[in-house]
Amino acid sequence: MDNKTIQTRNILPMVLEKAEKKAISDGLSSVQDAVRIFLTKYSEGKIQIGFNYQISKEKEMEYLRDSEELEKQFSTGKVKSYGTTSDLLNSLKNE
Repeated sequence: MDNKTIQTRNILPMVLEKAEKKAISDGLSSVQDAVRIFLTKYSEGKIQIGFNYQISKEKEMEYLRDSEELEKQFSTGKVKSYGTTSDLLNSLKNE
């Protein structure tokens, strides 16, 4: 017997309508088929998702300043880092 899980997600009607038309034009019976195929391939590592976006020079400089400040705090011991979750939890227990 197939063990299936039903997922419900909110999708804009316009997006769902476009996806349904695209799935049918690609020879699938429904958008659910496209989702099933996508999730199967994604879970097997056959599909990767990348996000590319541009940030303004102002935001880039802000991030660089924040990063430099964080590095200074690490070097002075003001901010701590831990190699493992266990190290962090042990440190919290001892405080």
